[in-house]
Amino acid sequence: MHPELFRLAFTLPGWLPGFLRGPHSWALPSYGVLVAAGFLLGWWLATRLARRSGLPPERISDLTVWSLLVGLAGSKLSLVLLDLPSYLQDPGLLLGTLRYAGVFYGGLLAGLLFVLWYCRRHRLPLGKVLDVFAAPLALAHAFGRLGCFAAGCCFGTRCSLPWAVVFHEEAAAKNVGTPLDVALHPVQLYEAGSNLLLFLLLLWLFPRKRFDGMLAALWLLLYAGSRFLWEFFRADARGALGPLSTSQWLAVAVAAVTAAVLLARARRPAPGGRAA
Repeated sequence: MHPELFRLAFTLPGWLPGFLRGPHSWALPSYGVLVAAGFLLGWWLATRLARRSGLPPERISDLTVWSLLVGLAGSKLSLVLLDLPSYLQDPGLLLGTLRYAGVFYGGLLAGLLFVLWYCRRHRLPLGKVLDVFAAPLALAHAFGRLGCFAAGCCFGTRCSLPWAVVFHEEAAAKNVGTPLDVALHPVQLYEAGSNLLLFLLLLWLFPRKRFDGMLAALWLLLYAGSRFLWEFFRADARGALGPLSTSQWLAVAVAAVTAAVLLARARRPAPGGRAA
């Protein structure tokens, strides 16, 4: 685990105001770098896939940036709402939400609503647009989970397997409560790996899809299934309703809806009279 790629120490001259002068330091966080790398790769890939789909790449490029900003805001807002009493008691915790991951499903919902509005506003085919984003989102999410591993957030339960990981950085324990000097499941790497496999599958299926919207629905279905599984290996505080975490209940709902959509579309007669 390396929460910071590097840290620079510097001293500002004494003629500056008191709160500026003196020794300071600036760190480059690994989480931010990996998330940025995933976004840039996803952005590049989305514009390439847009051209292959006959969509205007400049529109898709703009949509990528705006949906990212809206999704980030939604993920942070969801993080606060899930533990609102703590944030009301200590507003200083809000600063921590700027440094680490938010709630993925909250960001996904916010981003999806923005995509729906954007496509309607610019008269873009929704199914094609969603399919263009499926593989890039899976790739970007894989990088995001690598960032979680580097930062120590979203940590796993205790583990006695040979591939268990042990975190030692005190900053991670202070910021996100990462257990130190304890063997844990590298659940962040589990999810990064499953997202990478999902990315490769969606990219392979892109020229082979049977209808518009298929890849987006498949991405939601398979991600929900993998997220439901990996949640059993997570130990960080993220809310619970009965025996399952909040994310697991959301995964069940998402999987049920997308599975129903895929089944209904598969049974729909194709133009030639056969089921699609």
